[in-house]
Amino acid sequence: MSSELRDQLQTTLGDAYTLERELGGGGMSRVFVAVDTALRRSVVVKVLPPEMSSGVSIDRFKREISFAARLQHPHIVPLLSAGEAGGLPYFTMPLIEGESLRDRLARSGELPITEAAHLLRGVASALAYAHRKGVVHRDIKPENILLTENHAVVTDFGVAKAIHDAVSAVDRHGNPSGPTDIGPPALTEIGIALGTLAYMAPEQAAGDPATDHRADLYAFGIVAYELLTGRAPFAGRSAGATIAAHMVEAPEPVANRRPAIPPALAALVMRCLEKRPADRPQHADEVLRELDRASAAMVSGHSGRPSVAVLPMVNTSGDPDNEHFSDGLTDELIGALSKVSELTVSGRTSVFALKGKSLSVRAIADMLHVANVLEGSVRRAGDRLKVRMQLVDVDGTVVWAEAYDRTVTDVFAVQEEIAQAVVRALEIRLGASRGPLVRPSTVNLAAYELFLRGRLLRRRFNPADLDRAIGYFDQAVRRDPLYGLAYAWLSDAHVLRVVMAGRPSREVVTNAREYASRAVALDPAVADAHWALGQVLMCFDWDWRGAEREFERALALDAGHADAAHLYGIILLHQGRFAESIGQLTRSLAADPLVAETNQTLGRVYLSMRQPDRAIPHLQEALELAPGFAIARTTLGHAYLQQGAKEAALAQFEVATQTGAARDWAHLAYARAVTGDRQEAHAILDRLLRDGAERDAPPFHIAMAYVGLKNFDEAFQWLDRATSELDPWITALNIDRTFDALRPDPRFARLVRRIGLEPAVHHA
Repeated sequence: MSSELRDQLQTTLGDAYTLERELGGGGMSRVFVAVDTALRRSVVVKVLPPEMSSGVSIDRFKREISFAARLQHPHIVPLLSAGEAGGLPYFTMPLIEGESLRDRLARSGELPITEAAHLLRGVASALAYAHRKGVVHRDIKPENILLTENHAVVTDFGVAKAIHDAVSAVDRHGNPSGPTDIGPPALTEIGIALGTLAYMAPEQAAGDPATDHRADLYAFGIVAYELLTGRAPFAGRSAGATIAAHMVEAPEPVANRRPAIPPALAALVMRCLEKRPADRPQHADEVLRELDRASAAMVSGHSGRPSVAVLPMVNTSGDPDNEHFSDGLTDELIGALSKVSELTVSGRTSVFALKGKSLSVRAIADMLHVANVLEGSVRRAGDRLKVRMQLVDVDGTVVWAEAYDRTVTDVFAVQEEIAQAVVRALEIRLGASRGPLVRPSTVNLAAYELFLRGRLLRRRFNPADLDRAIGYFDQAVRRDPLYGLAYAWLSDAHVLRVVMAGRPSREVVTNAREYASRAVALDPAVADAHWALGQVLMCFDWDWRGAEREFERALALDAGHADAAHLYGIILLHQGRFAESIGQLTRSLAADPLVAETNQTLGRVYLSMRQPDRAIPHLQEALELAPGFAIARTTLGHAYLQQGAKEAALAQFEVATQTGAARDWAHLAYARAVTGDRQEAHAILDRLLRDGAERDAPPFHIAMAYVGLKNFDEAFQWLDRATSELDPWITALNIDRTFDALRPDPRFARLVRRIGLEPAVHHA
């Protein structure tokens, strides 16, 4: 039967896939590894056994698999396709390098508590996403949780339901029937459709038609119990005894088996194991929130770690020109509170993403995984400053409130008073030697205001506002030549101008380097200074070790510095240190979850690893957060190209060109070339380079277009030009898969070494 099934399956798959080997440990299904001949990627093909397939409606099975295949999430192994081979249904999914959680448990038994909590969070995140999309797993167990790059990914999402519904669509003789013609006992006999006994919720075992997503949370509780203790709560019993135990027997408290488990985590596990669905957490999002609180407690070493989100201050002056001041006060409070190591503070980008949105405190707390929200308003009239603040907990209770009526010159003192009041209200005890939380980089109020105006414009990410921002920063340092923070942002603005244009001038590069160096010299205890210098060292000097040290220093001074955390992830990516980059970017997102740029960079990492299925959800999330983020859109286009989804890819590139940027048109030229429309690709390039426009064309991206056209000599000329002109995009050469065709050429290795790196070995 084995060779017959393999031959039949290969015949059905045709030339699209080549079967390589059969994997063991597939449970009731037969599992094969195949190679997608078009994309040269490995996939898994799972074939249902005859005893299960005899009662399955193939059409219904394929429809259900198609529905589940819509799930795109970093912690879900996506389904790719479904079909039939010799009357046996099969489905395909990407091959995940690593081992199953079952293998890990068999090898080591119980896991370290912090590692268990990390893996459980990945599973809970997958469940939360799928449940929001209306998909219930029904068979959560260690065999269906895979470990890759120290992360958990859930496989077979929607398969149990597909089999259940497909079996329900026919009777035992293969004739169409209603969904009630075959009941739970028959489904239990074939196994997977109702789940696995050791992980089955009571209502699921009873065949209750009202069984819903909360059954997954019960199975999640069993898995958590097993991770933390090495054994499931009712392990070692017969099938009948196991079902009975799920129905009526209270499991031994997990803390009894392992007293070191933090109380918050132990309580969550036992809540998931409640017999009644109404007594469990009602949503996986709630599980995520409790896991975050438990993890925070573990980090802080006590029963609960205070956490707060500082919402953007409301400008009540009636004058939009004062927006920089209210935003600046918010920034300063976030920075001041972030210095308190005993407190978790939401990142600035995430809280500003909520600006102007009418959300409840609970909704904000759930979204940002915090227990408290600090909100307020600021009114500025002449030299008077009126500030109203209140600290509200997740239940809507006002923990602290205060109003301040001062002169504008007292702004720094007001910031300090608010920060100290929040610390006291959250019952955080600071050491007697701890200095003030607010340390102004200038006492010159005029320079401070100019800086705030510049920072507000810089964060809008468009060329016109960026030029104005540089003007304000320049005025700020003229007012106060010792203003290190303003020098840091002046350097950053010059770097950003180059990144947006792709064509640096030597003067801009020199200025950026000078301003960053001056910022560090003037104010070495300010994280922004090291962040700015790290950018220069990475983008223009290609001093990878030096840049890494600067980003590490910035994060040591301010662990919540989202920009430094993001650039640290980028520098690890460009060096080919993918696992470290993923870890860094994932930690950054945990602290600041609504950052489009971090999601986009995670997508780039997975593209460099040729894992477009894992890249796409991050890129889609980036575009949900920032619909006009052209770089995320072109990256998504490349992800679709890696998948072989030509039309979806071209659609993304076309939308990106609406910005009018030459860089985005070059991406479209590349895409047109590799999808067969060489004439249009040449036409786009001609438009980019005609009438002297060559002087302004972004060299790195023009080279990419020529790679698509397979004009490699021209591509190398433009890459050489990009290197000579310090095009900051050249730093991605070593890890950008669009340049793979150039790697065998010795000129490629020479270029990579010119930017201070060793050529990476990529296996397509």
